[in-house]
Amino acid sequence: MMKIITPLAILLLVMGGCDNPRWNSGFTQMGYKPVYASSGDLKLLIKSSPAKALTETGKIYTKGNLLLVNQPFQGVHVIDNTDPANPINTSFLEIPGNIDVSIKGDFMYADYSGKIVVIDISDISHPRVTQNVTLDTRFQEYPPQADLTRDFTWRTYFECPDPKKGVVVGWVYANLNSPKCWRENQ
Repeated sequence: MMKIITPLAILLLVMGGCDNPRWNSGFTQMGYKPVYASSGDLKLLIKSSPAKALTETGKIYTKGNLLLVNQPFQGVHVIDNTDPANPINTSFLEIPGNIDVSIKGDFMYADYSGKIVVIDISDISHPRVTQNVTLDTRFQEYPPQADLTRDFTWRTYFECPDPKKGVVVGWVYANLNSPKCWRENQ
């Protein structure tokens, strides 16, 4: 009798400690949801638009009297800094899914959706994409900010990307219903 109870007790203890969200149903969890665009639209999505408020900033570059301020996952703010005491936010260069930029001369190098795009900014009000290089598709598999979870936990949940919906150009933090994808946080 004891030979049967011991393995059964061990099996129950092991199974009781399992935590796999795929075995649970109907739970909600804060996590990341992909933002999609059709693959043919990507180059058309990079454009100049009216100025918008700076909310979250990344790298800052200077080009003549301009300040170019990266806003992760959105694009680049163009600020006229002719009068440093009164900078003027003049426009916004939309680069969906952009995380990082670099500038050399009249060219901006920006990542977006697993690609590097080279943008001629010699006329900043009329930016022109000159080259587009595919790097990899990891951006589309999981959110790059998964290691920067707002409420740090040991696991970051996200909605599994669906290639049928288009190309992932960004991620938003949202309430998810029964997410099936996650990353372990180190």
